[in-house]
Amino acid sequence: FGSQSLVKDFLSGLFIISENQYRVGDYIDIMEVSGTVEAIGLRTTVLRDVNGNIHHVPNGSIVVTTNRSMGQGHINLDISVEESTDIALLEHVINHAGKRLASSTEYKEDIVEAPHFDRISDYANNAITVKVLGVTDPGKQLRIKSALLGELKRSFSENKIKIAVLPLTNMSQSKKRR
Repeated sequence: FGSQSLVKDFLSGLFIISENQYRVGDYIDIMEVSGTVEAIGLRTTVLRDVNGNIHHVPNGSIVVTTNRSMGQGHINLDISVEESTDIALLEHVINHAGKRLASSTEYKEDIVEAPHFDRISDYANNAITVKVLGVTDPGKQLRIKSALLGELKRSFSENKIKIAVLPLTNMSQSKKRR
């Protein structure tokens, strides 16, 4: 019985490597663990998380893997603003911030499609939620998203666009009472 898990780990490792599911250096999610792939063996995959911790994951226990580095990276951001916000101004500000980021010397090599206003995705709780999308080089999406959020913060302040204050959920309210 003990050798069954070893054989399962070994066969899974062969499939991971032969199917090129992920490579050393990719940023992946496996079950509850996220990190950069440090090593891929026939028996285990070794990940280093953002805190520097090393995780050894038996290949036979891997059911679903999310590879955040393969192919293009995508920015998919929801922003909720006060319902009184001028949508045309909001769209202009978001698109301008995305273009400014995409033309900057620091980020232009990493951006495939500038972050841009896509659509209004929700209207509830006295707030309008809009979808912002963009495409980056593989593995660059978190860095670009962070820079975009900083750019939007400055632009929203300059244009007096206010982020919506959304109501607390029941769970948040019960934690606050403690």
